[in-house]
Amino acid sequence: MITYLIVQALLRTLVFFFSLYRKSFGRLIFQAKFMNRKQTSASMVWNYLVRKGLENGFKKVSELREYTRKSKSILYPPLQSPILGCVSKMEKVDALRGSFWFAMKNCERPYYCDTHNSHPSLDHENPKVMMFIHGGGHVSGGALGMEAQAMLFAVRDYNMRIKNSLAPPCSHVLSVEHRLLADPDEYSTMDRNLLTNSVEEQIEDCLQCLKWFVYEKHIHPRGIVLVGNSSGANLIVNMILLKLINSESTNGRNSSNPNGDGKDPSQNELWPVHSVALFSTSCDISRTIIHQDFVKENFIVAIPTNLQEMFEKCLQPEDKMRYSVLKNLIKMEKIDKQLYHKLFQCKWVVNYSKHEELTPENDYFVNLLKQHVDQEDKLKIITEDYQMHCYSIGYSLVPEARRGVQQSLEACIP
Repeated sequence: MITYLIVQALLRTLVFFFSLYRKSFGRLIFQAKFMNRKQTSASMVWNYLVRKGLENGFKKVSELREYTRKSKSILYPPLQSPILGCVSKMEKVDALRGSFWFAMKNCERPYYCDTHNSHPSLDHENPKVMMFIHGGGHVSGGALGMEAQAMLFAVRDYNMRIKNSLAPPCSHVLSVEHRLLADPDEYSTMDRNLLTNSVEEQIEDCLQCLKWFVYEKHIHPRGIVLVGNSSGANLIVNMILLKLINSESTNGRNSSNPNGDGKDPSQNELWPVHSVALFSTSCDISRTIIHQDFVKENFIVAIPTNLQEMFEKCLQPEDKMRYSVLKNLIKMEKIDKQLYHKLFQCKWVVNYSKHEELTPENDYFVNLLKQHVDQEDKLKIITEDYQMHCYSIGYSLVPEARRGVQQSLEACIP
């Protein structure tokens, strides 16, 4: 708690003095790269500090992985703090590779429990539960990292704001711990409980978490909100495309499933969920649809070259091609004309910055969705200008992040 209070005081003091400097020497600031008059001072400071922090350099994938998996809070209070915390109970789920199950603070209404595995007409006021998947380029991050902390406090604020309304709260959050891609140099010695060399196994870990909701907690899929950041958003979309609604594999081979629907029989009970919310989705890891030259000069590039090279090194060439969200959407639509009808059985919320390195990918993704959505309330697009990739992590400091995340929760939870 002391560390958090000190960091918050320092950051807010820095923003205050920067604001004074900005008023006096604004022209000099706006000549600097990655700064624009539309940004708040807090956003400028945040972008600068994040970029400088990442530029310090990680020599190995293991160093980056260890750094991002630290759960000590510096931007947010301890999760279970009696005064400033956001959760009343947290439980480590060993069966899900150490994922964490959180009961949100001051949220008395329990989620709907479908103990008889029936399909009732769910009341829109019933609390929802969230399955959150962190980002990290498939190689880093963890269930207790800053991304998860930011989302938990955002859910707390959402619950507080709608407390006296008819809107449903989010009563519980499962922060997913999935295996991370290892450096190829680590394959012979890697801990296979923590690491993998396959995106397929990451998706399988996420699928097991969704099954845990339905079969262990007896939560109806219509009460589940799927939320992901960056590579976590990629895993969510690929899980939906390849595991939940796929009628044929994307390489054209027919499923061997005896039911003839291309699904494991249990998958029919997992979809549709209530909604899907994606933040800064990594849409084209194949780099075959969106090329580097799509990135414009005024984009705010958060990920330095050395980290990009780490991510590329850990992704197998075949995985880059197989798990490109854009490639899969284009290919699957040719096979299944009902693809988008199946996707829009639930609400979709897409949040990203209009000036991040993944903006072209997300623009392309959004255009595909817009071309096929037939009900306005099934798709919500939320964008902010001049923010970094995964700007939602700065929820505690940056007004643009708070606004964007809260708009997303207001769209995906009710």
